[in-house]
This record gives sequence, C-alpha cells and structure tokens, in this order.
Amino acid sequence: MTILHQLHASSGSTVEPATYAFATCIYKLDTEYARTMNHPVKLRLRYHLRPILISAKIRRTGPSLLLFLHGFGCGKECFDTAFQIARLNHASMCTFDFPGHGSSPAFREVRHDLDTYADITNLVIDRLSPRRVFLIGHSMGGAVGTIVASGRRDVECVISVEGNLVAQDCGIVSRSIARQSLSEFSSIGFQRFLAELKESARSDFSAWASWYRRASAIALHESAHSLVEWSDSGRLLELFNSLTNKIYIYGDENENGKYVLPQLSDARTHHIARAGHFLMLDQPNTFYHTLVSYIGEGSHIGADRSSLTTSLRHRRKQP
Repeated sequence: MTILHQLHASSGSTVEPATYAFATCIYKLDTEYARTMNHPVKLRLRYHLRPILISAKIRRTGPSLLLFLHGFGCGKECFDTAFQIARLNHASMCTFDFPGHGSSPAFREVRHDLDTYADITNLVIDRLSPRRVFLIGHSMGGAVGTIVASGRRDVECVISVEGNLVAQDCGIVSRSIARQSLSEFSSIGFQRFLAELKESARSDFSAWASWYRRASAIALHESAHSLVEWSDSGRLLELFNSLTNKIYIYGDENENGKYVLPQLSDARTHHIARAGHFLMLDQPNTFYHTLVSYIGEGSHIGADRSSLTTSLRHRRKQP
C-alpha cells in the first residue's frame, strides 16, 4: 500500500475536489489588502552569523500579528486566503516559507529541524516587532508554533491546526520518510511520493504536490527525522499543555480528535465538519470564520488587550 493510500484510509475523507475553490469564499474580498499578498518579499536575516533569505508575504496594518506557519512539504501559499478575509483587515499578517521549502533556500551547513525552524520563526517575529503575536500553525507548523510560544512572552495565543503533538501524528508520511536513508529518499522516495500526490483526485493533495515539489529533499528528510523525534518524545504535548492560551482545531474526517483530545489539558478545541488534514483548503469559509471567532475581528485585534497577554512559564528544551 502506498503512502497516499494509507492517508486515504486513515482519514476516510469524503472531501470533494470542488472544495478547493477559494473563489467561492463567502467573505467579502477587500482588493486593497488582497494586493499586498501577491508580491512575496525576501526577508534578509542572520542566523549563526550567516545571512539567510526567507520568502514571506507580509501585511502591516496593526500592532497585532497573525503569523501562519505551514506544514511539512508545504508553503506559505496554503494560507493565502487569510489575506482576503475582510474581518481580519485590521490585523497584520505574515506567512513565510521555512528554509528548504517554497522559495526559501535550503541551508548548507545547518540542519533543517524543528529547533532551527523555531529559531527562524523567532527571527521573523523580532524583525516585524509586533506588540503581540497569534501563532497559527498547521501540522509541522503547529509543532514549531508550540516550541516558539514556550519561549516567548509576547504570544497571545497558539492555534494548532492538527499540529504535531504525539507519536500518532507521525503515523504515515513523516515516519515513512524518516525510515529511509537520505540517499534512498533523495533518489527514489521523494519522487515516488510526489507522483502519488499528483495522481490523486483529491484537490488538497494536488495543492500539496504543487508545494512539495519545490521543497528540498534534504530539508524534508531532516525535518521528518526531527518531527518524529519530537513527537515520539512527548515533549511537544508537554509544551502545548503548559501554554496558558491555546486552541486545537481538527477536521472531523481524521482520527486526530479521538487520540489527541483526551491528552489535552485546558485547551479549547474545535472541529471542522467535512474536512481532512488540510482544513483551510477543504473548508476555507468555516476555517477562517472559526479563526475570527477565537481571535476577534477588526479593531478588536488592533486594540491593546494587555489583560489577555499570555503568561508562558516554560522555556524551550530539547526533546
């Protein structure tokens, strides 16, 4: 059975290809703000005394920042629709490609692991200097967001969108890649999984293929190893449960709710009906409406709500 067949079997998804039609989004498109997302910028940062380039889409409109973190083998474009939501116009936004993904070059001498991605996320936040941050992370991005939030005091809320927390979250794709040698994955495994994604009739997998094909095989292999190590260690769940203000959103087509929810402590949870792992693609209307309901809208995001500032007591540690 191929990796993709296992994904189909595990999700039981019935999402139709037509659900990836973002143009049908019920929210009013604000063209002025939408234009800002069409031109990615290069953030020039320094990491380990070396200059790096991070491809990002940024909109500055208020003191609060909604920072979207993409998943394994994906890219910043998976959250493009966020820039079109009129009810979020007053919030600054940023999406960016992790190194080795999308248009952000892979490292040559630094490992592409969750710690590194968390460091890069911190550099992006520090560069943008928001008053406070809302971290919205999908899949691997949820794991990175959890690590980042555990070491900052300006994170208002962490929203994990089926983010990696426990060993079962690495059940198929990342664990399969981690079991391969780098040579095997680079020469065979990478193209084999890409072919499976391309051949799928599911629109979310087609979108994933368009992002996955741009990723570095080395970056994918290293980040898969790191994702499995962190998830198996139990440290991600421990960090997430230690956060004061956290939300876990999942699609009801997946099994996540069954094995993750009983292990969460004091977290708000929300399920998206008729959605698989890519909730923001399968049901964009419902997904972004849910974000607005938790985060707030308009001037409420731009206002100074210091009384809600998250108190994060635990610093990041290695798994």
